[in-house]
Amino acid sequence: MVGNSNTNEEESIRASSDTRDELRTIGFRLREIQRLLGMRVKQENRRLETEGIDPVSSTSFFKDIDRLGEISQTTINEAVDSLGNLGLGDSVRGTLNDGTTIEGTASPIDYTPTEHLRVEVESVDDSSLRYELLSHYKSGKWEPIRVRRYRTGDDDWIPRGVIAEIHASG
Repeated sequence: MVGNSNTNEEESIRASSDTRDELRTIGFRLREIQRLLGMRVKQENRRLETEGIDPVSSTSFFKDIDRLGEISQTTINEAVDSLGNLGLGDSVRGTLNDGTTIEGTASPIDYTPTEHLRVEVESVDDSSLRYELLSHYKSGKWEPIRVRRYRTGDDDWIPRGVIAEIHASG
């Protein structure tokens, strides 16, 4: 019996690893599609301009994310300001750079302007699940907001990605 449970655990770990790999591949492919669509819009804009038609004003298919998947400094600054102004229990909904959505209520909030931001968000769907949103102010600008996840029973916080879009409200 003991041998079977180890085999089941190994299969579970392998399946979890395969799922993560598949999600990474899907994320990569989606970013590549975004890049190709952006290039196509630019080509079409050149054609429209030669015909005297106003071009499409935005070549981005995801808010404030450029062709390399980098998040603009303006978006980062706005997100930090929004999160820094939260109060305990305020609602937070965010999208990570891989498309994953997080949602919950703000718990501990540690914000010092031009220094650091740390906000914990308790999941609305699962009270055993928490997210940590963290950014530091370095060289005159805020770093992208990193997200880590912690589930009751985990040994430590697990990195999840970077915030691409955030909505916070009281």
